[in-house]
Amino acid sequence: MQNKYSGPQLSRGKRLDNGEWVEGDVVHDRGSVYIVGDIREYCTPFSDKGNGGFLRSYDFHEIDPDTLCAWTGKYDKKFENNLYAGDMCIAHDLYGGAETSKGVIVFEYGSFTFKSERSVQPLWANWYDVIGNVFDVVEGEG
Repeated sequence: MQNKYSGPQLSRGKRLDNGEWVEGDVVHDRGSVYIVGDIREYCTPFSDKGNGGFLRSYDFHEIDPDTLCAWTGKYDKKFENNLYAGDMCIAHDLYGGAETSKGVIVFEYGSFTFKSERSVQPLWANWYDVIGNVFDVVEGEG
């Protein structure tokens, strides 16, 4: 599944009002951090000049800035989920698809990497299954 978003700034964060994850562009305003989600366009039949037009509406959600995660530009093994910094994943080998290690996606050394107990390696495309993220781990798990 290809993500409908084509811009370079896709990010994700947890909403302050209900704890749900949202993705979109990041906006910093007066000490708060927001994710701007879906854009909706409405066709208006009349304007002050007598012709129709479009109105745009944006979903703004205030998020917990500690949960702000950048999209890596890559997808999981099945192309169903975007991979974000902070995602906990199972890595698979390229040929047989066997599980090789568990780790977390981080931004280190100037790029996104997969960090496991054994190593830090470049984030290769589509070798990972997302099993959670570092923000939703329940104490005693992980």
